[in-house]
Amino acid sequence: MLIILFLTKPEFIKKILPPPLQPPEIPLGLVYVANFPKTTLKQSYHEAAIFLDTQFEGKPGNYCLTMPVDNDMAMVQGRELVGFPKKMAEISLEKRGKGLSVESPAEG
Repeated sequence: MLIILFLTKPEFIKKILPPPLQPPEIPLGLVYVANFPKTTLKQSYHEAAIFLDTQFEGKPGNYCLTMPVDNDMAMVQGRELVGFPKKMAEISLEKRGKGLSVESPAEG
């Protein structure tokens, strides 16, 4: 699994968030890419996501912008049962030496 935390700008977050969500004082985001080799789906799959920290009525929260997956059952379960914005995509996650390589075509 690869997890990246990043600092962005409140004005960027404000453009993206649906009302009534607001950017927090410290505008953080999180990106992750994961390989799930053993699941209850009986198939492995890859998943990625982008989350932004938010506020609602002064309380902290998170907003998921997108969550691509490469397995249709993972997409259906996560989208229909939990409400995540999952969509099908091509995702590859490979170890390369001491690092990781992640690829996902823009329209994949």
